[in-house]
Amino acid sequence: PSADAAAAAACEMQLRVEKLGPAAGVRLSVRVGLRHGPVVERDHDVFGDTVNLASRLCDLASKGQIVTDEDTAQRLS
Repeated sequence: PSADAAAAAACEMQLRVEKLGPAAGVRLSVRVGLRHGPVVERDHDVFGDTVNLASRLCDLASKGQIVTDEDTAQRLS
């Protein structure tokens, strides 16, 4: 519902994965692309420009990193 809620969810994902520890000798990690904006929801999935940009931001993130865009960053408290 808000950029702050999205950022909190992204941080929570990173923390939970970090707490998992190594699985089968491999340390798990996630890369998060964070973009707040409108989406189209259909059949338990989301689509639209917001999702596409978040995907591109995710591609820029390193393991364990959260990357966002300027518009979303300005919406954060």
